Amino acid sequence: MGWAMLVGLLGLLLFRPLVILADDENSSFVDFNRAVHAADPKLAEESFKKDHPNPPSKQEAEQVVTSIVNTALSVMDQAAEFEKRFPQSDRLAGIHDSRVNTLSKES
Repeated sequence: MGWAMLVGLLGLLLFRPLVILADDENSSFVDFNRAVHAADPKLAEESFKKDHPNPPSKQEAEQVVTSIVNTALSVMDQAAEFEKRFPQSDRLAGIHDSRVNTLSKES
């Protein structure tokens, strides 16, 4: 095996984990943003109104609220996991801001 091939192979082996980590960080960030979007009470209300022309029953309203709360809790969990897995990420400030905004949203 020539030196150039060996150096190229070593470069791939050393660089590949960084690419996988970046892809993993990107997908985690995308998943987090989807959860933030899903936890928005105003968007949930608009979506419900689109699908249900009549006002919600008490049970339906409770289901919507429960869904929003569960999604907001998921946002908190995903933010903590992102911070743990990617402590050097440039996206941590955005993660923190989204977490705070999710907690402060009102329906």
